[in-house]
Amino acid sequence: MIRTKAKGLLLSIMLIVACSCFFACKESKVKVGSIAFEEQSISLLVGDTYSPVIKVLPRYAANKSYRLISSDSTALSVEGGTITALKPSTDVKLKVVSNENSNVNDVISVIIYAEPINLIPPTGLVFDGEFFSFVDLNDSNISSYELSINDQKIDIGNNTKYSFASVIEKLGDDLYNQQLTCKVKAVGDNKIFVDSEYSEQIEFIKFSTIINSKVEDGVVSFDSVENAPGYQITIDYQ
Repeated sequence: MIRTKAKGLLLSIMLIVACSCFFACKESKVKVGSIAFEEQSISLLVGDTYSPVIKVLPRYAANKSYRLISSDSTALSVEGGTITALKPSTDVKLKVVSNENSNVNDVISVIIYAEPINLIPPTGLVFDGEFFSFVDLNDSNISSYELSINDQKIDIGNNTKYSFASVIEKLGDDLYNQQLTCKVKAVGDNKIFVDSEYSEQIEFIKFSTIINSKVEDGVVSFDSVENAPGYQITIDYQ
């Protein structure tokens, strides 16, 4: 009985060692299939340093090492896996090359700015009674837009059309029946692209819906709406 157990234990150890050797040998033979930057492009200010994120596949490749190459070392220097912006440029290419196979590579553009850039303020802000809207600036450097209503701020993402109902959900229904001022600005990354100034503001009052309306003995009645200058009643004859 003791010998049987010992033999079983020895067999298990041999299998584990054999499997480990098999996978180790397999991994040592795996070639790099692809290499790529995680970033689509890189923007830097003069003096900035940055380490790009590199993805090497397959993940169990034997040799995952690589090197970075700058197309213009006077504008963008490379040291190991770190790049440094030396002078303004809009035409620098950064290449990553597998040390195992130079045919496996990837290239992205690097733009280097001398100083931060102020984003352009949105224009054409209007409110149609249900939605705010403004002109789409089509600027990929805009992270989002910020809507300000009576100095209460809402991040509305990249939407150039936003409903008053969504505003109420975030700020509360006390915005009804009072004078409101609204403006919008473009939001940057607060490093290279600085938030724009606010747009020209608009003013309006959004009245709440009339409730408890009824007709009795030919008389129409309903709850009054605060600050409403008047009412319009439409009768639909059938």
